[in-house]
Amino acid sequence: MATKEELASDSAQYESLLETARFHLGQGNHLQALDFAILTFPYIDGMMQFGRKYAQREFETIGAIEIVLRCAPLHFVTESLTALHELLTEKKRINKNTQQDLKEKLARAREQLQMAYRLWSHIERHPDCRQDDLRKSLGGDQDTWRSIAEYWASVGVLQRTPESNSYRLRLLTELDDAVVAKCPGCGVSGKTKKSKCLDLVSCPKCKQSVQFVILSLA
Repeated sequence: MATKEELASDSAQYESLLETARFHLGQGNHLQALDFAILTFPYIDGMMQFGRKYAQREFETIGAIEIVLRCAPLHFVTESLTALHELLTEKKRINKNTQQDLKEKLARAREQLQMAYRLWSHIERHPDCRQDDLRKSLGGDQDTWRSIAEYWASVGVLQRTPESNSYRLRLLTELDDAVVAKCPGCGVSGKTKKSKCLDLVSCPKCKQSVQFVILSLA
């Protein structure tokens, strides 16, 4: 049985890591946000016990888990979803004491991952396909395909070119292409290879470890 001090420590660790994850999410650095969200997992059970026992807190959902559910499927980070499954299996009271069904949300995230794979493969095979044709080509729900495409465009891996009340879709995955990219921390921009934007790098201006955001082809 953990002591009050141990549970309070878990709660403080969780909140600190969640704050950092949310900061990176706000900066558009979704992969780094995902990394920090995963780091909260060892502290979630203790944080919830502390909140329920000593702060009369109820949990509709868990912020760090929501970040994982949002980011992991569309970045194809399957190991994050596996880690979440293992957490919910080992610590069953996390889902039991959360108003939303996290296991059900995880199942939907896995479905979204499979849809993302299908859409990515389709755009690879049919560059410049129209967004409004996705339901006809892939089935499913058009709003889901649109939201995935919008997300990929926002993180710089998909080009959406307006055309006749829709968009032409093209993946920005030629890794040697020159692009204009910016640091999500300080906003400095410049030309670089697209491959440089897929990993965390040190910004030459602010020195933060960030994933540069692609603005356009150079």
